[in-house]
Amino acid sequence: MPTRFALPALAIFAAACIAPAAAAAPAPSGTPIDVSIPIAPTPVTIDGRARLLWELHLTSYQAVKLDELEIARGDTGAPISDDKGAALDPLLWAPGLEKGADPKLMAKGTLAVLFLETSLPPGETAPASVVWRLHASRPGPPAPVLGATPPIERRLA
Repeated sequence: MPTRFALPALAIFAAACIAPAAAAAPAPSGTPIDVSIPIAPTPVTIDGRARLLWELHLTSYQAVKLDELEIARGDTGAPISDDKGAALDPLLWAPGLEKGADPKLMAKGTLAVLFLETSLPPGETAPASVVWRLHASRPGPPAPVLGATPPIERRLA
């Protein structure tokens, strides 16, 4: 008879051990956008002002509307830029986008590229890295996509 109760007791013990580990797992991002940065931001000087040239490649897994891109220094968190709404339009390119279409609207399974020329405040040098937050509208609660760039490319600085 003891073996008859051993298997259910073992199953209950295993479930109790697994439950805390599953509860501790972080929640996945709610915004279905995959972001990649093919080349680290590159510092350049244009008209005497430091700028970072870089790209964000976006892949959408659900229909979304890109609303805002915030960029801040990685070392201090100080804001560098905040592009919202129509300010994103000239930065965006999407393959096959029809003339006159809103580039901020990404259908499920589409790609877009944000071409960024991030101007730094006068007198500031390029940080070692930058962090960014991409906001997008979609069904459900808001969930911005957060990220950091690879280290700033220093060969050309």
